[in-house]
Amino acid sequence: MNINQDRFSVDFGETKTIWNYGIPIIVPVNFSIEQEKYLKAALTTIQYGNVSVDNTLKTYFKDFEKNEKIRFSNSKDNINYKYDSLINEILKFQKQTFEKMSRKLLKYNFVDDSESISFCGLIFKRLISSFDASRNLIKQGFYFETYSLIRQMLEQIAFAYNISGKDNFEEFISPTKCISSLKDFYPYSGKFYGLLSSKTHIDKSQIERFFYVDENGEGQIILRSLQYSMETAVDLLIILDLYCCVFEYIFKDKISKYQFIENETTLNEKRITRVFYHQIFEKYRTINK
Repeated sequence: MNINQDRFSVDFGETKTIWNYGIPIIVPVNFSIEQEKYLKAALTTIQYGNVSVDNTLKTYFKDFEKNEKIRFSNSKDNINYKYDSLINEILKFQKQTFEKMSRKLLKYNFVDDSESISFCGLIFKRLISSFDASRNLIKQGFYFETYSLIRQMLEQIAFAYNISGKDNFEEFISPTKCISSLKDFYPYSGKFYGLLSSKTHIDKSQIERFFYVDENGEGQIILRSLQYSMETAVDLLIILDLYCCVFEYIFKDKISKYQFIENETTLNEKRITRVFYHQIFEKYRTINK
């Protein structure tokens, strides 16, 4: 079977959308105002049938950068801008941290390892696409779908933790039954799994996240939400922290120096993922005061 990819997906976690005459254009998140000016000038030239981009720049975009800087300054107090900025900060940290772990994983040779450790390697490699998919969903505001995916990722990590001490494939149990064993190592995993389950199954306590009554008294379904996506981005940080801690626990024999755990039973309280999580959580609380 040929598994080569002829197409490569875009990491929407590193993009933003700019608009030109009602047309959305996806660009890198660090796309500058100057770059935006030239791109829009080129598109405007085509639209108006002009032959000179320079003429379009002089005629329609003379004060573009100044006006954009004013608009940017005015938008800083907007709640949606604050959510979006915090999401970008989270996704940037998540990707940088995760890619460091992934590079380590791809260097490991599992040929001489036990069946269970080799299988753990497969699980952690498979999680690469799950993290990528989560980033894309968060960036596009699909919070409900993100809950489901993060819950699935938690089950996979719990499964890897559980089987890492087994001798062979026959001893493996269902991933959904592995959360209880993970709690001994990562205490918050049990409560976190319960919260994700209540959101994924639309428990009655979570109805307001998916349904509301508008000013006309009519029921409306929430399909996308920047605020709730902000919350799922914070959840993704928890999964990242869990991933890194369990990674070092499982592959401890391949690691010369721990960053996320102290030993096989103790987490490093000063690990970068935990510190960053608390910094982000405080920023999130400040936004929602």
